[in-house]
Amino acid sequence: MKNKLIGLYGASSSGKSTVAKLIQHKIPSFDILAYGDIVKKIAEILYHIPFDKWQDRSFKAKYRSLLEVLGINLKNIHPGIIIEALTTDLRGNNIIGDVRTLDEARDIHYRNGKLILIRRDVVEPDNIIEDVPLGMFDYVIYNDGSIDELENKVNEMIAIFGYKY
Repeated sequence: MKNKLIGLYGASSSGKSTVAKLIQHKIPSFDILAYGDIVKKIAEILYHIPFDKWQDRSFKAKYRSLLEVLGINLKNIHPGIIIEALTTDLRGNNIIGDVRTLDEARDIHYRNGKLILIRRDVVEPDNIIEDVPLGMFDYVIYNDGSIDELENKVNEMIAIFGYKY
């Protein structure tokens, strides 16, 4: 299989991480990456916050605004810095599980990747994601049922894209 890139876009708690794990479970050659990991690594350096600490939901909820401000400030210094830091040395098959800006969405397409919108109507819209035109998405997954239904939708997407596993 030629190297593949998938970008997942959606509000917080829409199911992006779950979809990424379902894809990786079906096609283990995919690595899961995140733009947010770059910001977390910088927070680790600047503020001595261990990277693993961000896995703790209560810690993340309490200090999420720190990552948001840090990310905004990094982008003010150099608009493409987070994208470049994550994608400069991409190898193999990759899922970027936290596409949140128009520039990130454009970069997925620039790299001939597939951009997937994850919709979940019970989730409040996120105020930190940018509007990406609906026409940019290669596929939309409506996460409106059980985990088994979501897995079926992911498998259908994989088949439509012609990805082999």
